[in-house]
Amino acid sequence: MVEKTAFSASTQETRYILNGLLWNNTADKFEIVATDGGRLAVATHAALPSSKEFKIIIPTKILNEVCRYISIAKPAKDSKIEVNVAANQVSFIMKETTYISRF
Repeated sequence: MVEKTAFSASTQETRYILNGLLWNNTADKFEIVATDGGRLAVATHAALPSSKEFKIIIPTKILNEVCRYISIAKPAKDSKIEVNVAANQVSFIMKETTYISRF
């Protein structure tokens, strides 16, 4: 889903709020949305197995790094990625590798 939307995120540093992807989890669906003011990309999936609804903007740079790691490491199809969100940080934990980013 990240790869289907990240191309649409802004790369201009002056528009920093558009430099990320909106992750929106509701009771019935999970969406990732990106825009640069001219393009809009939306990817939708069934709701995440989380009891909480959330709406956060995650920086595109960290998501691109995680995608690059996945493409290099080639984990098994049933591998899980643990995503933890704090007040101003997000972490991605994959086996022995952890990425942490502020937003």
